[in-house]
Amino acid sequence: MKTLTQDLFLEKLLKDKKNFKQFILKIEDRNPDWNYGLHNHAEFVNYMNPHDNYLWDALIPGYKNKIKPNALYKLQNVIGIYMLKNGNHKIVCKIYKKGYNSKQAEKETHTYMKRYYKKHNLKHAWIQISSF
Repeated sequence: MKTLTQDLFLEKLLKDKKNFKQFILKIEDRNPDWNYGLHNHAEFVNYMNPHDNYLWDALIPGYKNKIKPNALYKLQNVIGIYMLKNGNHKIVCKIYKKGYNSKQAEKETHTYMKRYYKKHNLKHAWIQISSF
């Protein structure tokens, strides 16, 4: 397990899109109260965020149904980063799984950010890396 600061993690993650497949995401079994309008949350296996001492968070929008908890998927693409003042950033990702809908992904992501802000009232920024 590697604990990486924000700068080191994002540098490693975004350095080369050809290396996205090296990142494995594990689907979380979350309490519905903490979903903020998004069905699927995941964590980057083996990469710890020192801001909260948990694995770096991934959001997996764009799927009609909830993906089976604990399932592992390779990262296909980084759509964007929901940067939070407290450092507990959310990486919005696309995985190698059929059934992805880009319009649904964009809608879910914006709903998530709106509800997360309403609940936590943290300063934030959205950085879009690629299209939905």
